[in-house]
Amino acid sequence: MRSNIITSREHFIKQVLQGHVGQHGSYSVPIYQRPFTWEKDKVEALFYDFSNHLKSGSDFSYYLGNLVFVNGPNSLEILDGQQRLTTLYLFIVALELSVKSIESELNDESRLLTTDLKSRLELQITELKDVLDKHCRREDGRFINFHYEEDEEVFKFCLSRNFSIERISTSGRKKHHLITKCIVTFISCIDTYLRENATDADATVYDYLQNKLNIINNFSSFIREQGAEVTITVIHEGLEFSIFETLNNRGEELNIYDLTRNIMINISGKPHINNRAQVEKDFDKTIRKNCFDVRTNRYKVSLAKSLILGNWNMRFKGKITVGAYMKLFTYFVNKGDVELGGGFGKRGPKSKENFEETHETLKTSSIAFRELLQPSKIAQPNELDLNISFDRPSELTTLSERIKRFSDTNFKQFYPVYFALRNKNANAKLLDKYIHMMEVIYVKMIFTYESSPSSIENYISDMSTEIFHSQNLDETYLEHKEQVIEKIEALPGSDDFEEIFSKRSSLKNNVSRYFLKKFEHHLFNVGSSNSPNIQETNEVEHILPKKYTTHWKDVIFIDQDTKLDDALHDKYINRLGNLTLLDKRTNIENGNASYEIKKRKYDRDKYSITNYRLITHLPEKEEYHHKNISVNHYDSWNAVSIEKRQKMMARIATEIWNL
Repeated sequence: MRSNIITSREHFIKQVLQGHVGQHGSYSVPIYQRPFTWEKDKVEALFYDFSNHLKSGSDFSYYLGNLVFVNGPNSLEILDGQQRLTTLYLFIVALELSVKSIESELNDESRLLTTDLKSRLELQITELKDVLDKHCRREDGRFINFHYEEDEEVFKFCLSRNFSIERISTSGRKKHHLITKCIVTFISCIDTYLRENATDADATVYDYLQNKLNIINNFSSFIREQGAEVTITVIHEGLEFSIFETLNNRGEELNIYDLTRNIMINISGKPHINNRAQVEKDFDKTIRKNCFDVRTNRYKVSLAKSLILGNWNMRFKGKITVGAYMKLFTYFVNKGDVELGGGFGKRGPKSKENFEETHETLKTSSIAFRELLQPSKIAQPNELDLNISFDRPSELTTLSERIKRFSDTNFKQFYPVYFALRNKNANAKLLDKYIHMMEVIYVKMIFTYESSPSSIENYISDMSTEIFHSQNLDETYLEHKEQVIEKIEALPGSDDFEEIFSKRSSLKNNVSRYFLKKFEHHLFNVGSSNSPNIQETNEVEHILPKKYTTHWKDVIFIDQDTKLDDALHDKYINRLGNLTLLDKRTNIENGNASYEIKKRKYDRDKYSITNYRLITHLPEKEEYHHKNISVNHYDSWNAVSIEKRQKMMARIATEIWNL
């Protein structure tokens, strides 16, 4: 039997950097690899590893681990170690920029040097720039090329011979790329190291500049001589896909999105599928794009992981871990039951059909995932890749608002249910009913009765699989509705929901915000067909403030004999009855002020749960009861007020979270 390995041996890193491994003289980052991901902490760690090794005076080379290459037709493809190898080239660029900075210092201080001393320094600078240039650039370009267009563009920019520190600050979006930030981090580390090690109070200008050059030369020699070494393994082409998933050597952990993408792209290029170009496009332009963090507009590995696991849990019952997923997915692809959609890794009667179903299902789930991450797009049909069917446009707005509010809880266990519904082309009304069911599960089973989130997650995962394989979604919904009602009724104390809810606290502002928005929405909608939209807010106000000793320590909190103290403060501070919504400015102005001062602001507030004057559309009797949820309905603020207000919240909760 032939070996996977063509060659495996130790090399000094200078041989690798100059393309002396293999016959091609260059490397490429293949399509199944991730983009460059090293953040500041990893770059700094590598620099200080190098500097500490230099200072130690060790006779042994610094070991950088194992680099694995695939012997491709035109270049060596980097299977493992692309982050480290890319970073080494960027380190050399940073050293080169530091030499140019010293050259500028020399020009500024040249009047203080003799012609001979200046010439010596100029010669050293020229030689050092030349040797660094040869270690990071080929005569015909760069030693390393990337599949990802953005990485390729930024790396090419940073490796150009006219690249400078000044160009970084004017490079637009490139200056925010991790490749550019890596160079900036190295320059900062080098500058700090030079300040700490090159400065001498008695040194002349010549000695000072000479010391700096010597330090840069030491780092340069470390890279271009025998200071650092690696083990190089080169394997035969075609074996990378079976080996890739087992590698996790010093670099970033190989994540399940990369591995899923890798396997699917590999199979898509086989003759029995023959659709590689489209699959690559879908993964890079659609699926990956749908895993972007809304705040940073950057791809996020944790989001991609949620998508991959959620999509799998939708198709097959039973929640799984990341480690278990790859074993199951690999088996599913190669040997899985054809009737269940697997076994498409090899040619067979349903291989193409099963491959396309797996691919399209993941693509649709990714679009559904984007809707969950950016629910406002649901109300803008033209923004979606797949439109949600509806009878009235208002159904999309209702669904959008429901998901947006529910996202405050950070309860993501229901994602597979939404994926399944979107894969089955559920309409807006049914989607809304299922999200409401998920809210009921969260509020009653987790928040109120404190059931195990893990067991509930397993149940919801199984529910999503039943939806995915359903032949009649309306019937499946009714079955699930009955199941949820039975599960809630079987919980201890299920008959006392109002009483238990009226005692609950929320330690997280995002969860509190969810409840408060739901109460506000309910107050506006009961008895009114023309309800205004809830104004967005980022502020949860603690009426009894977190710091109470200045203005609240003498408050009679329960009765004449019981004033507010630390124990009572801890008991009531996070009760839902003590929380309300305020705009940011008013929240800041209120601070830790007394209730009398705060109440003046509440009298002008725009939220019904804060200002009872806004509740004007209800019948008189109903209006009185609902006013008990408004903060400024109370003349004083104490335990009695909080208890009474939260009991009203509990009563309304039975109306809101009800199936």
